[in-house]
Amino acid sequence: MKRVQGHISVGQRVVWSLVEAREALQRLVGEAGDWTQIDPYLARYMAAHGLPAREMAATVRASALSAMLEMVKEGVLDLRQDDAFAPLYLRRRSARPPVLPLSRGDGP
Repeated sequence: MKRVQGHISVGQRVVWSLVEAREALQRLVGEAGDWTQIDPYLARYMAAHGLPAREMAATVRASALSAMLEMVKEGVLDLRQDDAFAPLYLRRRSARPPVLPLSRGDGP
């Protein structure tokens, strides 16, 4: 049996943490009362913080999606996508459940 030794080096990868993604999304949700497309917001966030879009786009999207799904599960926001591969939209979830109108035969 032959053994081969070698060195493998993996370059350090910069990632956008879930904590950072959640904090950024909470700011957006605070501003967004209606459906807001997430991609332009993420692009502005990266530009404002000097993050290179080419290297950071995948990690920013992945972390943002994970954070959004957690926030949906917690009841903080609603998430919508109209078709496969279509843009994602989010909005702050209303604190009150929607009031449904009563039909004529309902009630006391």
